[in-house]
Amino acid sequence: MAVHNVTKTQGDDNLLVNLVLEQPLDEESVRSRKLGLIVSAALIFDPETSPQIIDRIRSWIETTDGDGFLDLVQHGS
Repeated sequence: MAVHNVTKTQGDDNLLVNLVLEQPLDEESVRSRKLGLIVSAALIFDPETSPQIIDRIRSWIETTDGDGFLDLVQHGS
């Protein structure tokens, strides 16, 4: 997984994060997926809450196919 970019949203303390997820299929092929998410900067950098954010991302990866977006501000961590 690689962070493609991070942008602070205007007027609040949220971050818009774009991730590129790459999974090798064989020696020549790679499956790419994109995940965008919006999250509170305070939550993502807090050692107590960042594992919850990582768990939400992991759950999305394991239960979803294709590209997607997670709103972790509206739905909490």
